[in-house]
Amino acid sequence: MDSYNEINKPDKVDIAMAGLRATMNLLPGASFFDQYWATFLSTPLELRRASWFQELYERVMYLEEHRGIDISTLPDNPEFIDALLKITPLVQANSQNEKRQAFKNALTNIAIKASPGQTKTHLFLRLIDVLSVDHIRVLQFIDNPEKWCSERGITMPYFGGSTRSLPYIMNKVHCDVGDETVANMIFVDLYNNSLTASKIHTQLGSYTATDAARSQSSSIGREFLEFITFKETQK
Repeated sequence: MDSYNEINKPDKVDIAMAGLRATMNLLPGASFFDQYWATFLSTPLELRRASWFQELYERVMYLEEHRGIDISTLPDNPEFIDALLKITPLVQANSQNEKRQAFKNALTNIAIKASPGQTKTHLFLRLIDVLSVDHIRVLQFIDNPEKWCSERGITMPYFGGSTRSLPYIMNKVHCDVGDETVANMIFVDLYNNSLTASKIHTQLGSYTATDAARSQSSSIGREFLEFITFKETQK
């Protein structure tokens, strides 16, 4: 199948490494470097790629067994193939499990036709890449603080009618964002990408516990979180 062959074409990492090897081989005394490069850089990249495709294999097997997905149709699904070709180099370049899971869940939702449409899919895949893990955690918290605390077995701090900074509150509930400068940068990024409903960064220092418990994600923010979320459940 053409789409299958497309997936297995050398990617940019393969081409770059092959080019560097060829160049180094032209230089005097470069053979040792070439061996070092091949041994200590190729192996981690190959292991990451193998690990990624093993994860995908396990996920599509799950979809076939528990969701009734005909996986033989996936190579003929252009949206799925487009996303796979975009995602794979990004996953290889990322060691953070949260990012890998987000990419895998996004690809899963595309496979089961639960994606938000071609344009939003393109935008959301870019956001997974450019946002840090902390950005995603913060968005998950402000989308549903009660759920965030419940999943971690903790409670929102209570301090009467007085106010605290939002970073202070979030650090108390295991959503560490560092100091207010870093938190402000994160909230600005989220707002500029239309993921929050208001300019949270303009009011970080005046939150009551009740204020902090309200959802502050936008509709786009909630769609993004749904796109990067998938829970395996048995039929």
